[in-house]
Amino acid sequence: MPSSKELRDIAKDLKIRGYSKMNKSALTEAIEERARSTKDTTPLVEDSPSPPPVPSKKVARQSKSPWVEFCKEYSQLNGCSYKEAMGQKEKYSSWKESRATTKPVASLDVEEETVEETSSDE
Repeated sequence: MPSSKELRDIAKDLKIRGYSKMNKSALTEAIEERARSTKDTTPLVEDSPSPPPVPSKKVARQSKSPWVEFCKEYSQLNGCSYKEAMGQKEKYSSWKESRATTKPVASLDVEEETVEETSSDE
């Protein structure tokens, strides 16, 4: 036989009013009554199609800001945090200019880094 606490938890789940003031026998009777009343009104599971699953996770809003895009790309390419990428304001203008060309972004970033490395080695 379930304890009073367990019966109260069941009653709470079944949304039985006044369950917190009921004793064990009253709880048992209320739960049984709710089970009888819902059994008569609830259609069989086989008769009703199951509703489609509802996605529980919200889709994150995608920013279209070039600054946000720059910070994300910079942090991924250079292996630093997003916050550190936000401190690279001086590189943003050259990145923005490179975006105006028709070449893919990744190849531009790699070429720029290669050019920078080559020029610093000389």
